Amino acid sequence: MGFLSNSITVDVYTNQQYAYDQCKPQLAKKYIPEWWKSLPASRPTHQEFYDDLPISSMKQCPAINDILKAGIIFPSWCELHMRVGIGGEKEVAKAWKEIQKDIKQIDKEFYEIIKER
Repeated sequence: MGFLSNSITVDVYTNQQYAYDQCKPQLAKKYIPEWWKSLPASRPTHQEFYDDLPISSMKQCPAINDILKAGIIFPSWCELHMRVGIGGEKEVAKAWKEIQKDIKQIDKEFYEIIKER
């Protein structure tokens, strides 16, 4: 994939169909919130000599628009914070231990697979 490529490749691996079915990667543009859609692109200026000059809102920010239009979301029933370092080290937020307790009650087989992570 070249630097200017328009395609995104995400490889997702799991041995649990249930996990995949629950959190399939989706394009972020399917999840743009209504408040963002209704946000005005600009607002009027309230400064001396500039009353007619509109000021851009964050809706005009190219970086935010790129994330919303080209990003990928893994829909989940809870919030998860994960980080993979440059050397491959992995870190999952401490909330994961609490989430595991809920999963254990819902699906004991799946819990046995994830309990050491």
